[in-house]
Amino acid sequence: MLFLLYLTSIQSLITALLIFFNKKFKQEDFYLTMFFGVVFCHLVYKISLIFIYNNADLFEKLHGSFSFLYGPMIYFYMVSVFGKKIRTKQIFYHCLPFFIGFVLNIVILFISVNHPLFDSIINFSNLVVMLLLVPTFLGYSIYSLKFIRDNYTDSNPIFDLKIKIIKVISIIFNFLGLLTFMGLIFLAFNISSAINLRFVFYFLMLFIFVYVIHIRFAIFFEMQKQETLGVKTDEKYKNYELDSAEMDEIITSINAYFKFKKGYLDSEFNLDKLSLDLRISKVKITQALNVQLKTNFYQYINTLRVEEAKRLIDKKQDANFVTIGYESGFKNKSTFYKYFKQITGATPSDYKRMLVE
Repeated sequence: MLFLLYLTSIQSLITALLIFFNKKFKQEDFYLTMFFGVVFCHLVYKISLIFIYNNADLFEKLHGSFSFLYGPMIYFYMVSVFGKKIRTKQIFYHCLPFFIGFVLNIVILFISVNHPLFDSIINFSNLVVMLLLVPTFLGYSIYSLKFIRDNYTDSNPIFDLKIKIIKVISIIFNFLGLLTFMGLIFLAFNISSAINLRFVFYFLMLFIFVYVIHIRFAIFFEMQKQETLGVKTDEKYKNYELDSAEMDEIITSINAYFKFKKGYLDSEFNLDKLSLDLRISKVKITQALNVQLKTNFYQYINTLRVEEAKRLIDKKQDANFVTIGYESGFKNKSTFYKYFKQITGATPSDYKRMLVE
């Protein structure tokens, strides 16, 4: 058990440091780093109980309440991935159960160890924490999966990989909730289990660490791939019949079309429609965009939509962002927020605030 505890704590620290020193997405990576940092602190707390108090009951039943932070950190990560702003008040409310629980844990440690009712106090504390952890794990995980289902539409490879992290951790949180519920059943009916539930917990944590590192490497390689897209697109079309002048002409036609017709304001607008209206084949349009502008059709029109959104934010100071997103041609709020942040580097609310300042 002790070896697994050491291994899990070291792995959590390594994962946190890898993300921290290789931050690609500032706010998102902060919360992901914090998640692994919380796991590390939780495990160090457990190790400390072993060495300081040498008390098996304390180790098993005094949780430190760090588990109450697991759900909030992944929730904050998910929200930031979808480009939404997290307010200080939200952070406070989501983390409040941890602060209350941690203070109570410290009180128990310093006051109750030599108390005649120590066993009763520690058992009661363990029961309360386990009762609260079941809805905490299940609540955050189910909400995260539902949020993704309702908001996850348009995507790109890097965004897909981030969603995988959230999904896998949420599924494991579901399992942890059920695991905690099993522990409550065993406790209530005094059932001895052949499986040590704490072992299962540590193995699940190890799996999360390894999986996230794997996905982070995948994100890194995907970013490298996208950075070299310009070179690759030139090679891809080197045997095609279009020359530079023809591609310039196509780009001019596309720009003129969108300037006067603004088809991108229709959320259902697609490459087929553009090809039909311009009487230019989809292959030629794609080639011109890839080679001349180093972009693809959907990136191009989403950039135009973001520019329209910026104009509307400046013009309609009282309009809400959902309305602006729809008027700019985005299908839903999450898609609007995602591309706005991706293209401008700021959320719509941050952009509006900068305009005012």
